[in-house]
Amino acid sequence: MASFEKADLVLFLLSLVISSVHLYAIDEVISEDAGEEELVKQSRDDSVFDQIANHNRAVSKGDEKTWLFEADIALVDKPEDEDDNQNAIDSKMVRKRGLRRSQEYLWIDRVVPYEYTNEISVSGQSAIDKAMQEISTKSCISFVKRTTENNWVKFVNRGACFSSVGRSFWRSGSQEISLAPSCLTSHGTIMHEILHSLGFWHEQSRPDRNQFVEIMWENIAEGEEHNFAKYTRGESDDLNSQYDLSSIMHYGRFSFSKNGQPTVLAISDPNKRLGQREKLSEEDVIQLNALYRCKDVGKTYSTWSEWSPCSDKCVKTRQRFCPNYNKASCPDASRFGVHTEHGVCTQAECNKKRDGHWGRWSSWGECSHKCGQGTQQRTRKCDDPAPKNGGKHCPGEPTQSTGCFLKPCGLGANDCLFDGQGMCFWTDASSSTNYMWKRHKGKTPSGRTGPDCDHSTEQSTRDGHYMYTESSSPARTGNKASLISNKIFSATLGRCVTFFYSMHGLGCGAMRLFVVDVGSGVEHKVWEKTGPQGSAWKEAEVDVPYNTDYKIRFESERGPSFQGDLGLDDIFIAEAKCSEKHNLGPNEKPTTTPVTTTTTTTTTTTRAPTTTMDPLFARCGIQIKPVGCFADFSSDPAMPYIIESFRPGSPYNYGNTIDWNNYEKTLNDLLCSCLNRAKDRGMKYIGHQFYGECWGSMQPTYNRYGHSDRCINTEYKKECYGTGSRSDICMGQDHTNYVYEIL
Repeated sequence: MASFEKADLVLFLLSLVISSVHLYAIDEVISEDAGEEELVKQSRDDSVFDQIANHNRAVSKGDEKTWLFEADIALVDKPEDEDDNQNAIDSKMVRKRGLRRSQEYLWIDRVVPYEYTNEISVSGQSAIDKAMQEISTKSCISFVKRTTENNWVKFVNRGACFSSVGRSFWRSGSQEISLAPSCLTSHGTIMHEILHSLGFWHEQSRPDRNQFVEIMWENIAEGEEHNFAKYTRGESDDLNSQYDLSSIMHYGRFSFSKNGQPTVLAISDPNKRLGQREKLSEEDVIQLNALYRCKDVGKTYSTWSEWSPCSDKCVKTRQRFCPNYNKASCPDASRFGVHTEHGVCTQAECNKKRDGHWGRWSSWGECSHKCGQGTQQRTRKCDDPAPKNGGKHCPGEPTQSTGCFLKPCGLGANDCLFDGQGMCFWTDASSSTNYMWKRHKGKTPSGRTGPDCDHSTEQSTRDGHYMYTESSSPARTGNKASLISNKIFSATLGRCVTFFYSMHGLGCGAMRLFVVDVGSGVEHKVWEKTGPQGSAWKEAEVDVPYNTDYKIRFESERGPSFQGDLGLDDIFIAEAKCSEKHNLGPNEKPTTTPVTTTTTTTTTTTRAPTTTMDPLFARCGIQIKPVGCFADFSSDPAMPYIIESFRPGSPYNYGNTIDWNNYEKTLNDLLCSCLNRAKDRGMKYIGHQFYGECWGSMQPTYNRYGHSDRCINTEYKKECYGTGSRSDICMGQDHTNYVYEIL
């Protein structure tokens, strides 16, 4: 650690002009379960910052756009910056931030006068006093009740938690720290805002942050990217201090996330919790004492800051402040008590080598395949900064590739997985934004409720999307959300709607499926589930015969508590009755008889020439080819989708049982049932496993772990190594698939 004489803390001092900052509280009525709800939600918050961000919202008022920068920083007037304004909120916004190294923003006498307004309760004042006391105990900063001082802090309640950064030195008067009642319940939240007023920015804005954390730009909510700007050494000074992953000023892992996935990850340990809740970290204390030159208490001037980086004109600056400013004792100081010295850089300093560092990754490009497995790329440039004067180029590659999967090949026009397809032809038609259907990825925000991931990728990447309704406040018991098809379905005597639903949590209400008559608007309920249904995704199949044109509507009803998030995924609509879809004869194809008064024409379609029909086709009604025996790995399956299981208690058991007295029949039944389900879902390959389980894939990923000799036929008498006999049903043993291809 460098000495305090060489240090100069993170002075990311910004004062961009905004005529006024409009703030408002989150309109949230506290319900009977809100206390527990908050506790559950906090388990997902990584830092004090996350608590604060949950309370503050951006605002637009007419043509005047106003906001809290980085969720809790009030941007304030400063006359010389009048043309910064909104254009500053960008990764390139820092043209003027070289000035933000200025020590004028410090409370140079190390004393912060303050006052309370009547909006702050007695208990709130006590909590603030406690926070100020901790800061004073660990530094040379003191807080005193304001008397006649020209600059002071005023604690107010503007319905949100925020502060400006540093002292508003250019004008006389108060500057506000707003602490809503919910902010006053957290010791860490109060100290976070006070540290802003002392001159601290958020830790991950430091110039050196890319060496310690990775910003996951693809997970940041649209329009919030500016909150992850990284400043250069010319714009701020990191005091030669250590980057602090545990700082009370650090973002959490999920800050500004659009999908529940992390936005900030520690490079040393991606699972590491960032920031904290209750106290100053050890590095926070070191930085605070360095910033205010606590080692220099009693001296006329503070020690000099380090020289700034050399400018393009080969000029550098440094500063020191005069704590007890008067012109006689500090003749070289400005009227704000700061002495600035300019120097000319040496030729060696001007031509100093600078190693390059990678800039941010671009967004992922388009998937190479519209269906099935594809690849996509993203790029980055070596410009943050670029190499200079013979410095090293960035290590590593400028491009990165990853697999992508938009949808299975073979999906019907009416099928929707809510993944790469988006919401397909489904739309939220809820009457209130307090309770509505949302497309989501990953776990829902509240604990002990909702899915952990979507259904179709549950056993593989766990990276897909699904629809869900959030039961936390402001949703209330009895609220209803509506998801309706934009597509109109023609009259039919048989159409099968298959979907997967999640009703996990003690507070689950109800989910319903309606048919909506297009002409009259009359609705008919055709399916309903109420109350908790367990933690796993469940499958439902519903016949929808109707004699007029109609739409399909899913309804979610909020239950008695916030632990009632409902999920919906993978909707398949087949042009056949559900019974026909699973019980086809060898020469039959699912057909739907249209409702009509005109003459109908019948067309007979066969699946394969009957003269070449093999026993497996005759048995299941689907033409397949035995592929062979292949190894598998249970924690990362080669065939990522579990189709069906006859194992007791499995969520993929649809009412079938294993007959140990006639295991051959069991495997026959499993194979045929699995083939029909796999074909309905657009699968191309299935894997038959021991103990009644069947897996599938759209692409030939079955050979990922190579061939195996651990496959046998149903009589346990003959090993099936290769393509097998078409009269045998082969299966893999443990960690093994016998693979069939659907033709």
